[in-house]
Amino acid sequence: MLDYDRREKSSYFNGRVNMFKTKETLYTDAEFNHAIRLQTKIAVWKNSQLHDSGGIIEGHTKEWVTINGRHYIKAMYEFIVR
Repeated sequence: MLDYDRREKSSYFNGRVNMFKTKETLYTDAEFNHAIRLQTKIAVWKNSQLHDSGGIIEGHTKEWVTINGRHYIKAMYEFIVR
């Protein structure tokens, strides 16, 4: 049994352990899948400009990520944990 009382608040979400740290960038399919499962809020950045202040990933493919009903090309944007 895990002792959740000793974990930081940011690492415990909805009864699940969140492996992400704030400001961590998602790169791999596994990271995107995990963010979907944990409903981690993700901000979308391009060229140091914020394009989406934070939403939950609705889905992704090898090329696209869908957040808040918008599709973003993975190669053109950064997806950063809020």
